Amino acid sequence: MSKFATPASLFCAVALALSASASAQEMVPPTDPVPDPALQAELNADPGFDELDKDMDGFISKEDLPPEHSLALEFAAADSNRDSRLDRVEFDAYVDEPEEEEAEE
Repeated sequence: MSKFATPASLFCAVALALSASASAQEMVPPTDPVPDPALQAELNADPGFDELDKDMDGFISKEDLPPEHSLALEFAAADSNRDSRLDRVEFDAYVDEPEEEEAEE
């Protein structure tokens, strides 16, 4: 036997063992998780009073609102006492107010 036969045999045995174990494991493509409807609704929900009260003074000013928030466009209508800020009661009244489409139905 030549001096290269043993290392070559060992190399082939290891390569064969590794390829056998690799082929034994079935590759399963990753699947997208099923979205949780409650979590999805929470993610799509408008931010609440505490999230909008950026300076945490207990009021929402127009400066606290992101420009794309619907309340930024209707701030004057939601500010029932006309003090240029919304307290929690005014905010809750705005949030609980039915939209025009819902009111027509």
